Amino acid sequence: MARAFMRLAPAFRVIYPLDAEKPDECNYVLPHGSSHLARADMPDYDRWQRSRHYLPDYGYLKQAVQVLQHGRPRRRWVLKSPTHLAHLPELLAVFPGATIVWTHRDPVAAIGSVCSMVETTQALHVRRPDPHAIGRTWLELQASAVGQALAARAETPGTSFVDIPYAWLAAEPHARMPELYDRIGAAWTERDAANLDAVLARTRPGRSHEYELSRYGLTAADVGAAFGDYPDRYCAA
Repeated sequence: MARAFMRLAPAFRVIYPLDAEKPDECNYVLPHGSSHLARADMPDYDRWQRSRHYLPDYGYLKQAVQVLQHGRPRRRWVLKSPTHLAHLPELLAVFPGATIVWTHRDPVAAIGSVCSMVETTQALHVRRPDPHAIGRTWLELQASAVGQALAARAETPGTSFVDIPYAWLAAEPHARMPELYDRIGAAWTERDAANLDAVLARTRPGRSHEYELSRYGLTAADVGAAFGDYPDRYCAA
């Protein structure tokens, strides 16, 4: 399925390479969520999923992790998806004691990237994706998720949050990755250093991921208004 997807949407080799045997976002295990809106503009589903209580979904995710863990040595699990921002109370109820590593990226860049990825995905499912509808939907989804996460964070003072500005991590990965490991209580090893070198040295596609906010009917001012003071508080390197 991953190979077929990459053939049908070759732009994903630049935007978000898929490989069936490599790590990926865990939101694909969740039965429901905003990620399904990447396939098509579905207002009724969007309203329904916003009102859904997600505790059973996270219970299902935990069962999936337990199945994968069965018969293997006990190790730290790393689950990754921005969709968790909208459901931190449910996540923490099912995974008590979890450490939340929150990577903060400038919303102007992040929203443009998300909208481009959604448009590429929708092109596989609908004949003519509406870029402006994508812009409206995903700006609101992402800003709402960040707002929900900030509120949940304020209500769970005992939870371990590790804030990582995206620019900080990307600018100096060799210095910052060991620091991140230390902050989450993990040991940085020579194997980790070699893995990082391999990732940074791998061949990149011939072009970069390019996108313009204006294609999605948005401006930097629109994004700034939606996110308020969040970028100033968390995104600076």
